[in-house]
Amino acid sequence: MLPRLFEPVRLLCALTLLSAPAMAQLSGGESKFLPGDDLIGAAAGLQDQPQVAAGGPGALAVWSDLRSEPLTTFSGNATVRDIFAVRLDPAGLPLDPTPIPISTTFGEQREPQVAWNGENWLVVWRDQSPTQSFFADGILAVRVSPDGVVLDESPLVLHAFETSSSSMFALATSGTDWMVAYQGTTSTETGIFGVRVAADGTVVDPAGVELVPGTFFLFFNLGLASAGGEYLLTYTASGAPIAKRYSSNLAALGTLNNLPAGSFASDGSQYMVTWIEGGQVRASTMSTTGVLAVPAGLALGSSASVTGSPHASWAGGQWWVYWRNVLLGPLAVRITSTGQVLDPGGIALDTPNENSIDQVDLTGRTDGGAQVVWRDRRAATFVPDDIYGQALGADGSTTVPAPISLAAPAQLFPDLTVGSGQVLTTFLDATSAGMRLMAQRIDEFGTAIDLQPIEVATGVNLSPPDAAWNGSAFLIVWADNGQTFGRRYDAAMVALDAQPIAIDAGHSPDVAAVGDDFLVVYAQFVSSIQFAFPRAKRVDGPTGAVLDATPIALGNSFARRPEVTAFGNRWLAVWQRNVSHDNPAAVVTAAFIAADGSTAGEFVVSFTGGQPTVAASDSVALVAWRTGTDSSSNPDLAFGRLALDGSLLDGTSGKNLATAPGQQVWPSATWTGSQFVVAWEDKREAASFFDQRTDVYGIRVLEDGTLVDSGGVPLHTGLDPITAPSLATIDGHSLLATADLRFDEPYQSYRAALRTIGPWEGLGGGLAGTQGLPVLDGAGALAAGSSVELRLSSARASSPGAWVLGPAAVPTPLFGGLLIPQPVIVLPLSTDALGQATIGGTLNPPILSGAQLVLQAWILDPVAVQGFAASNGLSSLAP
Repeated sequence: MLPRLFEPVRLLCALTLLSAPAMAQLSGGESKFLPGDDLIGAAAGLQDQPQVAAGGPGALAVWSDLRSEPLTTFSGNATVRDIFAVRLDPAGLPLDPTPIPISTTFGEQREPQVAWNGENWLVVWRDQSPTQSFFADGILAVRVSPDGVVLDESPLVLHAFETSSSSMFALATSGTDWMVAYQGTTSTETGIFGVRVAADGTVVDPAGVELVPGTFFLFFNLGLASAGGEYLLTYTASGAPIAKRYSSNLAALGTLNNLPAGSFASDGSQYMVTWIEGGQVRASTMSTTGVLAVPAGLALGSSASVTGSPHASWAGGQWWVYWRNVLLGPLAVRITSTGQVLDPGGIALDTPNENSIDQVDLTGRTDGGAQVVWRDRRAATFVPDDIYGQALGADGSTTVPAPISLAAPAQLFPDLTVGSGQVLTTFLDATSAGMRLMAQRIDEFGTAIDLQPIEVATGVNLSPPDAAWNGSAFLIVWADNGQTFGRRYDAAMVALDAQPIAIDAGHSPDVAAVGDDFLVVYAQFVSSIQFAFPRAKRVDGPTGAVLDATPIALGNSFARRPEVTAFGNRWLAVWQRNVSHDNPAAVVTAAFIAADGSTAGEFVVSFTGGQPTVAASDSVALVAWRTGTDSSSNPDLAFGRLALDGSLLDGTSGKNLATAPGQQVWPSATWTGSQFVVAWEDKREAASFFDQRTDVYGIRVLEDGTLVDSGGVPLHTGLDPITAPSLATIDGHSLLATADLRFDEPYQSYRAALRTIGPWEGLGGGLAGTQGLPVLDGAGALAAGSSVELRLSSARASSPGAWVLGPAAVPTPLFGGLLIPQPVIVLPLSTDALGQATIGGTLNPPILSGAQLVLQAWILDPVAVQGFAASNGLSSLAP
């Protein structure tokens, strides 16, 4: 500790006069992410629509990915569907530790295709693009280099669809350039258009070239291939297959007649046609003028139980033809360049799991082998869809299939619980293999105490966890398949229960402690899942015994999302009670529960609203809720206060907490010792009405109901989704936990983020050292008599450095992202064995109102590339 810092700080503040706010600003510090729990495996969430193209060091697989909503198969929140890719070596193994993000913006990106032009890959996808009044599907593309670099900073716009939409497109390469054919639909007609992309990324035909004139009917089964310097467009119109030839500049060359209704692939000079006829899967090479080498087709295998069309790919000396049999799974056949069928009936690719495989794609490699990808549903989880890959040798040998849609575990719904001198973070850990309930301790600045989390429970359908501290033990609660469980841990996170405690049938549990005892509240289905009642049971802290043989009935049916807190010498539970099981209208309801388990039953806090949260001081409880219904498009937040005797200080109408454009939902609250802080998911910065990415905003509320921050202030914002805020306060330090979607290596998943909130604002920046980016945090207001503490963490251990203070900072990318150009104070620091340093003390008067302080830490780090490291900037205003 270096209290001598604060005499210079007082002088600095006295010299720096700015406009004075009424109170110190509420801000968020820099995020810290929990260490450990980073074993790469099959990603949580739905991955589907895979495609693959050989090239470069092996092949590039692409797919549509819903890891932004890992617990659902319905796309509608966060970034919805994104496009990912991974490079595969000739053995089918990923060359990239985690997938390459191709497009992770808001809205739907789906149905990708990929082609190699001899130099780079082009990845093309359908994109949900805004229009003047609604949205439509555009077609976007980027090039990917052989070393996995996305070459186009902004996607190439192949068709913006400002006034029209499309349901399909096809991609091919001439070996130099690429071509995309797409169906364009206006209000009256449908046509097929073409656009070319040069090797350097130039869109040659930005307005599109009409290939097939518009008509009143739709086209189906759009296909595209290239051979002999020209393109072959295939489609179905009025039930008949049609094939049309086009030159390299998209001039029409004529129509090919009497061709099979199948798919077409190219070896560069001719085509391979595959189709089903006469109970057989058939194939034949075809010239660019439409002459079939074997008009009846080579018989490859029975078409019984075959779903979809067979497809082919050239492999530098032989052809691969593949199809999916619903009983046998994917099958593949080799055909020599002279037309010999090497594998009659087909090679079974993954027989033990044939029923879990669909959406198969295959590409031939130049060594004669092939790479196969498919959507796989063998995982025994709620969302089992993964992308698997398998390599085939030129001799027909196969490798062991393995998932290629990888990520670190998704850390979801982090929750903060204050213990003895520490805070417990609990969260769900999700992969395609299942879920784990994890717990990890942090200190008052959000720095991890445990380098790895502990595993509390495992399952395939776990609920978000909650925890409480009774002075000697934590009780962590969760639900698994309709059963509520709990498990106690001491302050060192040693389990006090060998096995989880079965509390009762129920879901969505929450817990709080009064004295030694815990109260667990939950929703319980009675007679059917249409009737969910609010219930509670007490758990004895010292023994773990469930004290109530029958559950405590808190209120009527249609209960959702209960939450509970200690208030005085009893508990206060709140929940959302819907009008009926299928009506989104709801009221915010509450009940007091005495220490002996008795209750007077429910009462209404607000006659409209949902998603309630509750926090309490010694004399006032604050309940915050989302206004409107679960289906409201633009809900705001409201709050009401309760006295110790249960009287509603703001009536059943409550008061506005935050009103802003977009949605404000899922509030969380804490009492800091002097005021309430509420944080929530906020969409006021949405780029479009279908932009579902969320930031986290917050507001302070005094015990008398006064709002300190009008409308709310940003606590944690970014381009990628930030979700599930949870608040806690320990020793005057308020902490915010969120689940942040990280698209950087080595994660590509949601990760639990911690940051301080209060009068100190993180300015970003930082220059990484051997321990990553050093993080600087602050606590305490720049006010006379206030205790202020600054903490540096994640720096090189036992290293010298300096605290640098000044009145302002400027962006300086070469120097840690920002620089204090005119430092007024430079003081020495030395990190300890954990890479941390702390400075603090009590500020003496006078402190000029409105004074600003900017701070950064620099650390000697000889092992780092630049020889030193720098923390983020930190700023605060004197109230």
